[in-house]
Amino acid sequence: MKKKTIDKSQDWYRLDNAAKIYPAMINKRNSCVFRFAINLKEEVDPQILQKALLDMRSRFPAMFVRIRHGVFWYYLEENKKTPRVRPEDSRINKTIDLYGNNYFRFTVFYYRNRISLEVFHSLTDGTGAVTFLKSLAYRYLERKGYKLSDEGKILTFYQEPSLDELEDSFLKYTTKNPHKRYVVPKPFNIKDSRFPSGQGRGVINGRLDSTKLHNIAKKHQSTVTEFLSALLTQTVYEVYGERMIKNNRVNICLPINLRRIFPSSSLRNFTLFFHSTVKDEKRGDFEEILRQVKNSFSQGLTKESIIENINVNMQAERNMAMRLTPLFIKKPAMTIAGMMYGGILNTLTMSNIGIVELPQSMAEHVQDFEFNLSNDINCAYGIGVITFNNIMTISMIRETRDTVFSMQFFRNLVKLGLEVEVESNYWEEVA
Repeated sequence: MKKKTIDKSQDWYRLDNAAKIYPAMINKRNSCVFRFAINLKEEVDPQILQKALLDMRSRFPAMFVRIRHGVFWYYLEENKKTPRVRPEDSRINKTIDLYGNNYFRFTVFYYRNRISLEVFHSLTDGTGAVTFLKSLAYRYLERKGYKLSDEGKILTFYQEPSLDELEDSFLKYTTKNPHKRYVVPKPFNIKDSRFPSGQGRGVINGRLDSTKLHNIAKKHQSTVTEFLSALLTQTVYEVYGERMIKNNRVNICLPINLRRIFPSSSLRNFTLFFHSTVKDEKRGDFEEILRQVKNSFSQGLTKESIIENINVNMQAERNMAMRLTPLFIKKPAMTIAGMMYGGILNTLTMSNIGIVELPQSMAEHVQDFEFNLSNDINCAYGIGVITFNNIMTISMIRETRDTVFSMQFFRNLVKLGLEVEVESNYWEEVA
């Protein structure tokens, strides 16, 4: 069946349900920006990259927008200005300078052989962002003169965007069943010394063989995401156990890609946040930690639980009084809600984007990918996991000066028999 295409005269879009809160949450510590990067096997030509970026406008219209203040809600409006590719900034995932960025909510950077994309979360989630980056890199390589075949794995410059790609899938899958918000117990929060506000973040990447890690997780009868969650939790107890006298609960916040559960082609936000929660009195018993993590996953990721959480998130949008409340009154309430249900309930945040698939003709030019989460003052660490060509890259971005936690986690992976290649931006020596 032929897909319905977008009306090209449309010049504004509603924010999806998940996107509405992010404009109210921006502050000096929380940019609500995340990053994907693709490392090619050759130096990036910025002039060709600029042309490839402009080619993306017609294919991804909901990316080339600016956020406007409406009477009742924020909304997206077509931005007719020109986005510019930029040399990579040393301060990763910083708050976007709207004036300097022509009011776009994404930025494309280049550095040596790397093309990176930083995105404000109101535009899209990880799936939408990595889809955009893949398409951009594909078009860049085409403009370089390489003969490529998309194999159905790339949304190409030549295709018309479909209405399904702009769908708010939360609206599609919400129900009118009774619902109540799941109460997330407050965990231990890491309070190490922070970098000065707005002065950058520390990043340590570890690269390893994804098949070997998968086999280790399988021996423990767990998925890779469950296993990494348990190993991160164990590392928290090892590094911070002496500080956890009043609260020894560890919550790891995990964005769940709902497209794996509900059919959706949306390139907008369709992610739900879920918590793996562990309270280990022995402070480091891995098998007990893994048991509790797996229990969190099995209980929290049923289809029924997810629909209930979607219904909870849709509650405010359905409420007539809330809908008719002016935005200037809503905004402080959304800011408070973001603080209550955001970083303060997380010890760490981890997102496993999974395996990136590329057509063979394109994969020959690609070395690997990187994925860097956003984080804030209450949640000191964000861990992004992405895999390409059997190389898993685990990127630990942090607000703290101390590198002990990151290095202990990678040492724990080495103890399992894995070879881990580690690199750092050494921000603790700069800021």
